[in-house]
Amino acid sequence: MIKRLIQKAGPLILASALVASALSIYGLNKGKELSEKQTIERVVKIPTETDIEQVIDNKFEQYFRKVSFDGKEITLNMPFGETGERSVKDSYDQRFYYSGKGSPGELWEITENILNSSKFKGYISELEKRGEKVVVFDLKKQKYDTSKDKKLVSKVKSGKYPGNDTLVYVYKKEGLVSEEDIYNYLYCIGGVGTDCSGFVYNVEKEIALRKGINLDDILSKKLGVDPERLPIYVGTGLYTPEQGYTESVEDNIVNIRAGDIILFRGKEGKVKHSAVIQSVDKSKGIIRYMQSTDWAPQEDRGVHESLIMFDPENSNISLKDKSLVWKQKILPAFKGEQAIGWRNDGERYRAYNEYGGGIIVRFK
Repeated sequence: MIKRLIQKAGPLILASALVASALSIYGLNKGKELSEKQTIERVVKIPTETDIEQVIDNKFEQYFRKVSFDGKEITLNMPFGETGERSVKDSYDQRFYYSGKGSPGELWEITENILNSSKFKGYISELEKRGEKVVVFDLKKQKYDTSKDKKLVSKVKSGKYPGNDTLVYVYKKEGLVSEEDIYNYLYCIGGVGTDCSGFVYNVEKEIALRKGINLDDILSKKLGVDPERLPIYVGTGLYTPEQGYTESVEDNIVNIRAGDIILFRGKEGKVKHSAVIQSVDKSKGIIRYMQSTDWAPQEDRGVHESLIMFDPENSNISLKDKSLVWKQKILPAFKGEQAIGWRNDGERYRAYNEYGGGIIVRFK
């Protein structure tokens, strides 16, 4: 994992009234004047840019937990979990707890129960048996099997992948249990994880809370739904300016700030993936952003951080400029599966240029 560049929180700035951005972020009191009494009663703390960076970093850290196996301490990151990602029409509908929108606390509680279950312990025992093997995950049945068949082992090991959307084949060399082994079980069998929009929403909710705003209450009222059912309405499309909650930001680096959302397009120009910017270091030429995806190297699948490198002397350029170095590689979720098509997040951000490519948005 890339070394984390955690910055300390700066001093708080007190305001005698809600700033315009805080009022309009989710449509509160838009176009209305506050009375003097209301103004006094609704004094809030306006966070600095450094405060927001720290809020994002703190929330990001909640998606990581340390566990011990065979005397070895392993740091797990929350898996990616998009309901329907590998669904097959008329035969399999993939589901994740909380539809992939759960809070870190909710998801780790489920994860802990899974890791302490007899089924998971049986899985670990199978992996620790001597000899090379292939683990076959059957997503339809939420079961797994292991095979030491030499032909199958050789086939998977050499990259001749026999799997499909609902059958995942993983080569395992004998040895200690790894983060990858645990991730595979949680994703394929456990059904626990967070999708991109769920992760971004939980981060943005924390930012809003830091500004004295309850995002759940506001959105549930606007959408006319019970707050408990709100997560199922949170998708990447929610962040598009067309929905009215966000506004486009010119994606020149000088305009971007912590808390802004990166939206990546897919086929037909529809927004398909989201990530949140944690910081923009103009002196070092580093943009740090957070995301949840399984289109990444094995060690990055799930919630992780990513970096964009740029020339500090030339920050007045678009994120689409090819001089930028997007460090995040894009790979299929499981080794051997078909390549995605893009080599890194930069190529993905620039893709579908006929529809404008990727965009940067922030809540109003």
